[in-house]
Amino acid sequence: MKLDASWLAIDGPPQGSGPASVHFTWPVNDDAPARTGTFSIGAVTARVTQPGQETCTYQLSPIAVSIPRLAWTGQFTVFAPHGCAWSTSSDSGWLHAQPVSGHGTTTVDYQADFNPQTGYGNQRTAVVGFRWLAPTAGQNVRVNQTGDCSLAFTPATGGLAAGATYAGDRTGGAVTASAAGGQFHFWVLTEPFMGCNWVVDSTDTWVQFDSPSVRQIMAGDGDLHFTLPANPSPQARRGVLVMDGKPLTILQQGR
Repeated sequence: MKLDASWLAIDGPPQGSGPASVHFTWPVNDDAPARTGTFSIGAVTARVTQPGQETCTYQLSPIAVSIPRLAWTGQFTVFAPHGCAWSTSSDSGWLHAQPVSGHGTTTVDYQADFNPQTGYGNQRTAVVGFRWLAPTAGQNVRVNQTGDCSLAFTPATGGLAAGATYAGDRTGGAVTASAAGGQFHFWVLTEPFMGCNWVVDSTDTWVQFDSPSVRQIMAGDGDLHFTLPANPSPQARRGVLVMDGKPLTILQQGR
């Protein structure tokens, strides 16, 4: 058996007699054009053609994201046929993406640093560039990160469960709730309206978020709905919700 291309390899058997199956292997073709090789068995010659990168097709999702000023993580997805190569790079030191290269359909993780810029609506923008050898050459993903915002939250009319009280200002607040729990509705007010993205975060799993969910990115003014289940313990418990760095402390009495 003879091969005329170094990128083709015989995966056994290299020789024999009578009927048999011959197996070949070949690596990913990282070059733009297609390549062709042949193998011969006696007087019979067969041709193998492998497509190059210029025939690959790609799709990214999402192609733009808006995130809060917090240290944040997210994902992009590259959709591409098996063997189609791509690479990534960020144009800003505060935005990082991994892995920086790969083949085929892959999830790329990104990490954004905390945005220290102050002043209402002081957002910043970075680009993660995806590059490949197909005719489109690549595509950019834009990441917009909110700067410092003016954010306040206050109970909506009738938004406190029975027996609950609230005290707070634009820096934070505290809810005192009865052991019976109940549903709560807060208004979240932002300035500037469309220039502020915010999330609700909490590690207290006994607080049930109806909307938005934990770490769901919101834009501008919105509503916060959560439910406190009945406290099964005679001991009071404490939870903290954080919105754009501002705490909403929950103090629930014991039964």
